[in-house]
Amino acid sequence: MNSYIEKKQTLREKKEALNKLLFSTSFRVSVGIFVLVFGVLYILQTTSVSTKGYMISDLERQVSKLEYENRKMDVQIAKLKSMQNLQDRIAKTDLVSVTNVDYLQVLDGAVARR
Repeated sequence: MNSYIEKKQTLREKKEALNKLLFSTSFRVSVGIFVLVFGVLYILQTTSVSTKGYMISDLERQVSKLEYENRKMDVQIAKLKSMQNLQDRIAKTDLVSVTNVDYLQVLDGAVARR
């Protein structure tokens, strides 16, 4: 029976209590601090993302530059390995070509004796 005797809050009283809470100074300050904290966090996150974007674009430029240099070195290696270049370098060494070749014949397969 006690539950029926207790006074229940009417809809008007609930609405007034909600309005009192929403228009209270502590609630407004709490919401303001909440908005301020999340605003600062949003700005920090945006700044971090944009900074990392600049770093990524800089690294991509460095990668493309290094790839270009790598291709240039590959071309240079191919030029240095070409037959014409090798023949030119051999001609500059003043080596004489061999005309008479004498081969050593091993008789019984033994190379060294004890």
